[in-house]
Amino acid sequence: MKYLHFLILLLFLYCCQATGKKKEIVDSPAGYDLSTPEKFLMPEELDEISGISYVSDPEILYAVNDEEGKIYQIELGKNNKTKPFKFTKKGDFEDLASDGQYWYALKSSGKLLRIFQPFTDSFQVREFEYPEKKNEFEAVFFDPVKKKIIMLCKLCSPSADGKIPAYSLDTVNSAFVYEPEYSPDSNALKKIIGKNLNRFIIEAGFFSGRIFTNVEDVA
Repeated sequence: MKYLHFLILLLFLYCCQATGKKKEIVDSPAGYDLSTPEKFLMPEELDEISGISYVSDPEILYAVNDEEGKIYQIELGKNNKTKPFKFTKKGDFEDLASDGQYWYALKSSGKLLRIFQPFTDSFQVREFEYPEKKNEFEAVFFDPVKKKIIMLCKLCSPSADGKIPAYSLDTVNSAFVYEPEYSPDSNALKKIIGKNLNRFIIEAGFFSGRIFTNVEDVA
């Protein structure tokens, strides 16, 4: 379990960030100790990765390259051995998630590429084109309770009630759900961060039935 500290720390980082305010002290989730994370220096070929994920092996991470259409398998350890896999042509990829059967690579446009059996010669890729063009997406994660891939915006406009929409792909029916699946409240985030979030970066993860986010203003 010790290698998971590294990944969990990234996903819970927002809890420890300070934006001109006193840092919050947040209890570690059951089974983890965020006060003693392990750090791993990644090789230079991973400088351009834009998202990381894992499935079940605590010693292996997966990362997606920002532009090259590659997934990397990373064996955490002394040498941090990497194994690249080319799944498509170049594009603007933001994040990566898995439902246990498929991998999903998210483009900033909202397009999802579902990858079956990566790192094999028999891999298959199916594309899901998100029809709306007004938003840019940044983060994706799998909700195992709802069996959906959740997509969160990078640059988007909150609705009149201050909610930021998060859309989803139903993995059972292989179809987008166009009604917002979750609606983080931008007004509540403003109170925490101390300023308006008209443009922002957001990361997210799903652990123990709860959703955790990391928000950074880019205005």
